[in-house]
Amino acid sequence: MTEQSATLPRLLLVEDNPDHLDILQLILQDMGFGSIATAVDGEDALQRLNTEHHGIELIIMDLKMPRMGGLETLIRLKGNALTRELPVIILTTSSSQEEIKRCMIAGALGFLTKPLIPEELNELLRLAAKMSEGLPPSSPQ
Repeated sequence: MTEQSATLPRLLLVEDNPDHLDILQLILQDMGFGSIATAVDGEDALQRLNTEHHGIELIIMDLKMPRMGGLETLIRLKGNALTRELPVIILTTSSSQEEIKRCMIAGALGFLTKPLIPEELNELLRLAAKMSEGLPPSSPQ
């Protein structure tokens, strides 16, 4: 295991499309993520976090899902003292600037478009690490 993969957070991947879920898991495993919890929508994610919160350090979540989408889930996460500080990265195939703005106001760490580009994810992971260390986002590593 590389030094980078040893420091990667345990994540919850929330995606309703089984094909996208499989592809995203493969990409994340290739990046060194070993332990990836999954959920099929926002309701499932909230339920998983109620039982497994202590092990999850990062959430990567699709924006548009049935039952409970990414924005509503994000709002609930940020409104709960137990999950408020978890960094949340939103995934989307297409979104309006208004949707992006609403998610950022609600507390998303950032946005990634599908297909996932590992370099873009790495940038957001660095930002999440700085935030967890109490550093301002623009601080050098």
